[in-house]
Amino acid sequence: MFYILASFDPSHRHLLYNVFIYNALNNLSLSILPPETLPSDAPELQWTHLNVDGAVSVPLNDGRIGGLIRNQNGGWVVGFVKAIGHLNTLQVELWALFEGMLLAWKYGFDSLLVCSDCKQAAVELVNSPLAGSSVLSLVCAIHQLRQKHWATKVLWVPKDDNRCVDALAKLVDPSDFSLHVYNSPPSG
Repeated sequence: MFYILASFDPSHRHLLYNVFIYNALNNLSLSILPPETLPSDAPELQWTHLNVDGAVSVPLNDGRIGGLIRNQNGGWVVGFVKAIGHLNTLQVELWALFEGMLLAWKYGFDSLLVCSDCKQAAVELVNSPLAGSSVLSLVCAIHQLRQKHWATKVLWVPKDDNRCVDALAKLVDPSDFSLHVYNSPPSG
């Protein structure tokens, strides 16, 4: 997936998010990222990209998460997968956000653009001004993580733009609750 700006200011050439997100079949498509979704301070920062997704199998409600961190040029930095257990979709999506952001923090990134396809729930909850006092402990934990010395923006992306991390999430054995980190794309 290549993201380009709907309107382009040539002085911000580095903002042409060449985020190269392979979908599950390694097909490439083009998506326009509207300028209003960009962080207002984007020209000053070199954003690292984190795409996350959760998957819940039916009927067992086995939750699994996956994520992919790419550098500013779209290159693979690290991917991850983890089984989460018997949870609902919102909980799994929040776990994906938390684990992905925690991994990015541990890698030392100073500006992180997080993309999730769970707009109605996860993205809106973690972007709420009341996130720090949420009754959901994961929302509070994500809020605490975002308060560290780094810049984070959490955005919604369409489900089709998140196919690669959806496929990653489905790779993990549902009984394996350890975090698996991939320094290169996994095969299969």
